[in-house]
Amino acid sequence: MHLKKGDNGFAAPFGGGVRIHMTNDIYAYGEGYVATRGMNNAVQKYVEVDSGVAYTPKENVVLNVGYRYMGVDGKSETPNHALIDGAYVGAGYKF
Repeated sequence: MHLKKGDNGFAAPFGGGVRIHMTNDIYAYGEGYVATRGMNNAVQKYVEVDSGVAYTPKENVVLNVGYRYMGVDGKSETPNHALIDGAYVGAGYKF
């Protein structure tokens, strides 16, 4: 993580996710991860949340739409800010 020029850091978040199948080809998913101050060296807290709906028309193809948030709460002089915050549409191919 680069919070300000010349200041590098790391985070070791923990969390998990869930997948709920509505049909064989369509499922809703959600996952979240957090790294509190003891699990990183550059920020007060790191948070990541991802949720959405996915469709697999073929075995190796996945299409999804969802919302993703990734943000950090800074230490004393570093402001809080979102790295990613918004809706997305995606596609993937597994090989």
